[in-house]
Amino acid sequence: PTDNDLGNGLQKRAEIWKKIEENLQLKGFQYEIKNNFLEVTVQQGYDTVFKQTTAYKIDGSGAVEVSVKIKADKNLSEIPRIGMSAVLKGDLNQVEWYGRGPEENYWDRKTASFVGKYKDEVENMNTKYIRPQENGNRSDVCWFTITNPKGIGIKFESDSVFNFSVFPFLYNELSHYNQSTNKHGSEIMSADITALNIDYMQMGVGGDNTWGAKTHEKYTIWPGVFNYSFSIKPYSTGE
Repeated sequence: PTDNDLGNGLQKRAEIWKKIEENLQLKGFQYEIKNNFLEVTVQQGYDTVFKQTTAYKIDGSGAVEVSVKIKADKNLSEIPRIGMSAVLKGDLNQVEWYGRGPEENYWDRKTASFVGKYKDEVENMNTKYIRPQENGNRSDVCWFTITNPKGIGIKFESDSVFNFSVFPFLYNELSHYNQSTNKHGSEIMSADITALNIDYMQMGVGGDNTWGAKTHEKYTIWPGVFNYSFSIKPYSTGE
């Protein structure tokens, strides 16, 4: 959560989503080889209120097409974000993207972040706020690549715009809610990893004030049915 989230109580209203993330259960797993593709389908769920089906279609080059369908009970709280995360090797630290930039931007904080092609290093793509919190998002992205200094890595792409963020440390280092000790953003040290978030949607950050105002309705994600897809492909600079 951000300082704005804490001010309006989102960490309490949306606590169910942390519980769902930590207790998601495997409901089904199927795979088959079809037309020279490996197709894997995974069904997951939590109680009767959340269902997710993820399909992976993998070809011989290592390219993966990812398709996700989510059904969330309408009685649940607003959803902070919808997406996936991964931890990559630390030498994958060069980032290029086509979307909004160059600085962090969000659904309700992006007017001055123009769409273009940008490059940066993972180390520079997060903001060290005094109190650690969500940061570093890039929105309205069509594609991005993460490579090592030799230009070899991975390309992520979608037919619809999406969000992503990268960090040189585990994303949960940014959590400051229910922590036994306080810490500052500058105290989070880089590790030999690249933590990645790729999000279909992420709620706005709000900020009309920091003592109760919620994110505006039009920048809020309410539960329902969601479908999204993206591709993951081997990549080298110049392709």
